[in-house]
Amino acid sequence: MTNKTLFLFIAAMFAILVVFASYNYKHSKELAADKPSEQIWDEQIWDDSWDKNKPDLPKAPEKQPIEKKKGSVVASYERAVELSAKEGIPVLLIFGNNHCKYCKTMEKEVYPNKQVKDMLDNYIVCKINTGSRKNAQVAKKFGVEYVPAFVITNSKEEKLKFEQKSMNSESFSKWLDNPSIYDQFKEGNKKDSAKQDDDRSTEEEPSGRSRTRIEQE
Repeated sequence: MTNKTLFLFIAAMFAILVVFASYNYKHSKELAADKPSEQIWDEQIWDDSWDKNKPDLPKAPEKQPIEKKKGSVVASYERAVELSAKEGIPVLLIFGNNHCKYCKTMEKEVYPNKQVKDMLDNYIVCKINTGSRKNAQVAKKFGVEYVPAFVITNSKEEKLKFEQKSMNSESFSKWLDNPSIYDQFKEGNKKDSAKQDDDRSTEEEPSGRSRTRIEQE
């Protein structure tokens, strides 16, 4: 092959490469014009294989529910005070006797109510029969003159809240709902200021007779 023939062959191959490159450039511009820029960006950078092989990111730990301390029912006032100091839960004293028909009504219709039972879980509950001499002294200590009566107290035997009349399920559950008292026990700070939480006096009769006077010995 002569030098002239070789030169012509190389020139022809170069021309073919230029035409091919020009065609590819023009074709790619036409495709780009038909696609949104976001799609082109995704195709160029994020290959499907990345999604398949991407590492699992650690999940945030789930919050565990805080276990709430539940109260209990005890047989004596002394035991209730002792448990209040140990468990950090307020005491609910329920005063009544066998001659009080309002006490029996609440026993059958109010205390079994689900909403009331849920509220009672916040307390150490002690039912006190004022018919005995010993329990009568406890009633006198908290100024109970009528039954049914209810006292919320603590390990220091402070009268935090007081009422002495019959209540229905709704009113009793509301009376038992005392966030300010719960917070004091939660923080271990039993302040005297809790006494302002509905500390009812015994001087006024409630509207309509709904309680029985305790017989004084």
